[in-house]
Order: sequence, then structure tokens, then C-alpha cells
Amino acid sequence: EDVIAYQNNQDQLMNVCFVGSDGIEIGCLTRGSYSNAMPSWSPDGSKLLFTSNRDGDWEIFITDYPPGDQVVQLTSNEDIDFYPHFSPDGSKIVFASKRNNNYDIYTMNTDGSDQNQLTTEILDDTTPTWVGDDRIAFSSARTEDWELYLMNADGSDLNRLTYQTGIDQYPTWCAEN
Repeated sequence: EDVIAYQNNQDQLMNVCFVGSDGIEIGCLTRGSYSNAMPSWSPDGSKLLFTSNRDGDWEIFITDYPPGDQVVQLTSNEDIDFYPHFSPDGSKIVFASKRNNNYDIYTMNTDGSDQNQLTTEILDDTTPTWVGDDRIAFSSARTEDWELYLMNADGSDLNRLTYQTGIDQYPTWCAEN
């Protein structure tokens, strides 16, 4: 059965919940007096990334699906870590972190090791997503307007993609058929 993970806001707290494509509600992650948000599936559907403020600030966590009691914290710092996404081959995670008073793009292994900062702009770089196994698209405020950018997975070969008036954000990728 196809399962959809989504973010629900109930009682001023967010949680990650699941519903089948048939409309039958499956349940939600266990939650205390904290929020779980921004779910993202592994390519094979066996793991789920999400963000949570369970330790006082927003960090990235991973759990198996169906979810059990095993939740592993992947990031641990005093800053905000958001927008996690698995690479298409499932070997890396891209995310945005506010570690230097602004958001930058980072990658890490799926166990949280080898965290690498890819962007260093003084204005925010957020909402990253993978484009194939070796490129990352993201939105940035580095111009007078929010625009989309594309770079290699190591942060090299940065290219601006959009020049629209208005805010261009939340890129998503689809492989050609």
C-alpha cells in the first residue's frame, strides 16, 4: 500500500502522521511536549527523516518505517537544522542549518557523520533538494529576490536557475521518463 507522510498541526504542536493512499489514517509518530515536522522518505521507503525540537532546538532525526521506538538524532548543535532530504541513492542527506546566524546548505551521511557546509553566503540558502545523485537545487536570498540555484553535491559549480520577480522557493526534482 502507498503511504503518505505529512505534517499535522494539532494543539499548537506539529507532528508527522501517515495516511494510506486509500484515505485510511495509519497514525502518527510518538510525540511529547515537542513537535515533529518536515518528513522526508528514504528512496526505498524504509526510513523517514524528520525535524524535531525534542531537545530544545530543531534537529534532524531518522526512524524506520513503520515507526517504532528507535529514533536516532543525526544533528546536535544549538542552531536550527531543517529541510532534510535523502539523496536518490540513499547514501547522503542534504539539509539547511542556521549555524552562522543565517541558513546554509549542508550534507551528511545517513548516520549523521561527515557534515559538510556547502554554502557560505551571508544571506539565507534554504529548502535544498537533490537533482540526481550529484547535484543540489536550493533557494537563496543572495540577490534582491529569492531565486533558485543549482550546484554540485560538493558545493562547486554554483549556477543561478531563476530570474523571476517574486519569491522562488521549494524546488523539487523529477527524473525524466
